[in-house]
Amino acid sequence: MRNAKVGRFFTAISTYTIIVWTLYPIVWALGEGTQRISVNTEIILYAVLDVLSKGLFGGWLLLSHLWIQEGHVPITGWWIEGAGNIQGSASERRGLLDDD
Repeated sequence: MRNAKVGRFFTAISTYTIIVWTLYPIVWALGEGTQRISVNTEIILYAVLDVLSKGLFGGWLLLSHLWIQEGHVPITGWWIEGAGNIQGSASERRGLLDDD
């Protein structure tokens, strides 16, 4: 189990994602659905939503990786050393790939 800081971050980023992604169908309804906004306004709104949902979300995620040290997950496995360094037959190497 992770600590409270990671839990708060997950709650914040989940809420942010739900809110931003809920705006997409609203923009569609206002534009294509009811034609209450112009095509240019619709394009601008989609562009803003794209930046918010992908660019800002990705930046937030990367920065939080630096800020929240408790959230780091150790990465272990054969890929750390490289698959080419594994000794054994092809079937033994395939068995390593199938491990969970």
